[in-house]
Amino acid sequence: MSKKIILPNGLNGVILTFSSVSNAGVHPVLHNFLCQLLTTKLEDFMVSGKFYNLISLHISSTSEPYKEHKVGGPHRNGLAIDISAVNGKSITRNYDTDEEVAGICDALQVLATDIRETWENFGPLICFKTDQKGNINQIKKDTNLISMHKSHLHFSVRA
Repeated sequence: MSKKIILPNGLNGVILTFSSVSNAGVHPVLHNFLCQLLTTKLEDFMVSGKFYNLISLHISSTSEPYKEHKVGGPHRNGLAIDISAVNGKSITRNYDTDEEVAGICDALQVLATDIRETWENFGPLICFKTDQKGNINQIKKDTNLISMHKSHLHFSVRA
């Protein structure tokens, strides 16, 4: 495996903050994914010309050992990241009531579908997984997986 990259406190003008144990480093492919994904202006995918300002993201998990993240899985290998807050607002508490939080989360999930390395794209909008051929498939039957990702954004990549 390639050496993990410790994420900086900012990327493409977006401030990154971390839980006390979360910045354990990411695989270079995930770092590249984040460089493609993050931007300070995100267009609302439902309303052309409507933009949201992305100022900051709170990263709650990268590759640190955590009981919910399987050994050999994408988190443990530095190939996944969890985001729990945007612009200082918790996704859990604000997605359903704050247009800015919902708009930013949705825009990030939609943008991630256009990045070739994306494997898992889970969040409050929808849960997608990309197969080996590059086909994007919506996860519909795994209700536990869907409900677990109403509280945060989870992105993983293939290395």
